[in-house]
Amino acid sequence: MQSWILDESPGRYRWGDIAPPPVGADDVLIRVVASALNHMDLWVTRGMPKPPLPHVPGCDVAGVVEAVGDAVSDVRVGDEVVVNPGVSPLSEIVALGNDSPMGRGFMIYGEHCWGGHAQLAVAPSRNVRPGPVGRCWQEYWAKHGSFRAQVDHERPKLYVLDMFPYPSGDGLHVGHVEG
Repeated sequence: MQSWILDESPGRYRWGDIAPPPVGADDVLIRVVASALNHMDLWVTRGMPKPPLPHVPGCDVAGVVEAVGDAVSDVRVGDEVVVNPGVSPLSEIVALGNDSPMGRGFMIYGEHCWGGHAQLAVAPSRNVRPGPVGRCWQEYWAKHGSFRAQVDHERPKLYVLDMFPYPSGDGLHVGHVEG
């Protein structure tokens, strides 16, 4: 699959090919439709923290289920989903409940483990939730104000990493913010 890859931390991202992560019994394989640039994507390039390398960033992910592990029953191939980026081991969820992010095994998707700045992403099924049913992504985003940014003509223009669902199904675009 193609993705943004961090080979060293501190370091810089490169766009390239990397084998997709394996799909475990409780995992969901997602074809990424949208992946937002987040501050933590920048932190790992500065070694804060140093992720396992090579690393695929991206904690804010939405897409379509491509495959599910043998133990997954709550989502199916073809479902539109979003990923909750707070990943706690199941044992800590059972032991700590809502305080599971305080557990030693807590990870942020795309920071401590691979994320979604790629064509495909794998996430634990407990972190995968239904997306907008019966609507296209663009309608959902428009209704909920997703990806909205205020225009400030006094600020310098910057380049951004952007996943956008083009009609062809190809979607990675690195472009210049207009406005």
